[in-house]
Formats: sequence, C-alpha cells, structure tokens
Amino acid sequence: MLNPDPYPAQDISPTAALLDELALTGYRPMGDEQDPRPLPEADVCRQALADAFDAIGWMLSDTRLEDETSDILWQFTNIFHRKVDRVGRVLDDNEQAQRRSMMEQNGSEVRSVELERLTAEGISLVEQRGPTTVFGMSSTAPDIFIAKPERLLADGDLLALGYLGERIAAQLPSRRHWGSLLPSEEQPLVHSIGRYFTRSDPRCADHPLTNAILSLKNQDDWAPLIGEAVGRAINKLDWQPNYIVPVPPKPEQARNRFEQILIKASEYFSDDIGYKLTGLKRVKDVPEYKSLGPLERREAISGAYASDWNWKNNNILLVDDVYTTGSTSEDCIRALKASGAGEVRVLVLGKDQRVFSRRTCSACGRSMRVRERKSDHKKFWGCSGYPNSCSNTEDF
Repeated sequence: MLNPDPYPAQDISPTAALLDELALTGYRPMGDEQDPRPLPEADVCRQALADAFDAIGWMLSDTRLEDETSDILWQFTNIFHRKVDRVGRVLDDNEQAQRRSMMEQNGSEVRSVELERLTAEGISLVEQRGPTTVFGMSSTAPDIFIAKPERLLADGDLLALGYLGERIAAQLPSRRHWGSLLPSEEQPLVHSIGRYFTRSDPRCADHPLTNAILSLKNQDDWAPLIGEAVGRAINKLDWQPNYIVPVPPKPEQARNRFEQILIKASEYFSDDIGYKLTGLKRVKDVPEYKSLGPLERREAISGAYASDWNWKNNNILLVDDVYTTGSTSEDCIRALKASGAGEVRVLVLGKDQRVFSRRTCSACGRSMRVRERKSDHKKFWGCSGYPNSCSNTEDF
C-alpha cells in the first residue's frame, strides 16, 4: 500500500532541535542567569521613539481617524509609565529578598550562592534605570510628544496637549484630551495631573509643576493655578465623588496646604460635590519616613490616619501631593473605609518619576540636589550633605 503522505514527519535529534532553537531565538539566558547583552544606545532609543510617533501621525493623517491621533499617541506614551510601575515593583521585591537572604546566611554554600544571585539581579535592575530603558522612556516619550510636537504633525492643536497640571502650572493653554491625566495605579484607581521630579533629578529645575508642589509645602502662591488644574481634573473623571478629602497635615502643622487649592478647585467642579478638610486626621508621626524603603514605609505608616466622620457609603476622592509608593494613600483609604466610605479613588498633584540620571558630589561622593540661590533665583547643584557634612556646590 502506498504511503499517502509523500513527506512523513521525521524525528529530529536533540542537537538539531537545539540548533533550530538558536536560529529562531538567538541567545536566551536561563531563568537564574543575567542577560549579558548591552542596553541600547540612548540616541538610538530617542530617535526610535520619535520615529514611532512620526509613523503613527503619518499613518492617520488625511484619514477619518486623524481626530483620534492625539488619543492614540497618549495611550502609546502611557504604556511606558505602566511598565515603569511593574519594573519598580520587581526592584522593590528584589531589595526585600536580598535583606531576607542576608539574615538567613548560615555559612552554607547554597545560601551564599542565592545571595550572590539576588545581588547580581539587583545590580542588573539598577543598571536598567538609564535613559535607554523603560525608566527613561517613560519620560522621554511624553517629552517628545509635549515639548517637540513640531516633530510629529503639522497640527497647531498639539501645542495645547500635555498633562493638565503641567500645562496650567506653566500658564500655557491646555486642551481637554485623552492624556490630560496620568494613570498612576489601577488598584486603587489613582490619577495624577502631571509628573513630579525629585531634587536629585536635573529635570526638576525647569519643571513648573514640580516647583509648585515643593512651594505649596510652605506657602499658597501656587494655589490658584493648582486649584484650577485639580478642579478641571475632577470634571474630567468618568466618576463623580460625593466628597473630596485631602491627606491631612502632621499634628504640629496648623496650615493645611490643600485648603486654598480646594477653595479654588470648587469653582470648577459640580456643586453636588463637597469637600471636607477635616475628613481625615493624622494620629501617628513617622520619623524619617522619606528615607524608608517601600515595604518599610507601608509598615511604618500603618495606622497613622483615622476619620471621625460617618461617611454613610458615600464615594470619596482622596487628594494628595505626590504619589510615590502608595503607602500613604493605602492607609488613608483604610481609615475612610473603616468609617463607612463607599468607593475611594485618588487624585494626586504629581506622580513621582524614578531618577535615572544622578550627579554625585566630587568632594564626598554623596548625591547632589538641584537648589536655588535666593539672591537671583539661579539653579545650582548642592551636596545633599549640606549643611552638616559637606557644602560643595557646582554649576547647574
């Protein structure tokens, strides 16, 4: 009887299977092995991102989908922000795993090898904080879109796009669009009116929203502009709270930095929404909170907030200045839920951007911070050890 299949399947040898795998996928490290391949060049990444924006804009121009261009481009930029959050969680988990491994060292080779593996993994993750990785791309993508729209489309409306808080803080026109708010977390749902750069990040020097957030800690000069941004952001949400509650100040602080902001914001959102400055109170202080790691922050801040109100299942929008690890928001939400709140969402003034470019002090090796000279408001690099340990400064 003739074989109906003139080309019957042939079993291949293990060597042939390995060669086929290498031909298809190239180098692929084992699960516990670090990838030795280099990171892409910074200029290549920036050019590739700009080209991607150009390509999307060109693809949609002169078509019936042209009006959707800005929304599609903003969804593209937010891919990188979401990836940053996921990578950040991996970094935090690695840090805690290294600490546990160091505590479990007993002189055995197995424990020692495990710690070496975790350390190598952590070093690799830290190296990925450069401008050629998702950390850099999360800011490079919107910067290309916001600061250099002329590279994308010959559309004047692009000049008015950007994160709502950043545009209003810079006193520039802002147009309502899909990317007006920066998605910062999904559980609980957190939105930000823009990005926040720490003083160790050179991008903070000429970033109006960052300067506004820092100034609001001590004075209300920026409150009208930020209040407008907050009010317009609340109107943009696809969900309406019954009450707005700010994160409260420390017990020793008499001034509530959100009072003037919410007074101004109330001019823009519905009269059906109320705000309660005393909806939460701080009942525990946490010394050196900013120097703690993510898990340490969560443990230290637990039980720090309470509410004397009966919220009767009303929906609440929690307002805070900067979203970093989410520990403060989590404890505030716990306190509100314990007092009968319904759904709680969060709106922050700035989503903290992880620093991917640091400057170290040439005198002592500490990190440098962007500071401002009071006499002429000129920016300069100042050592973080000032004034007790080091007073070295460098031109910005």
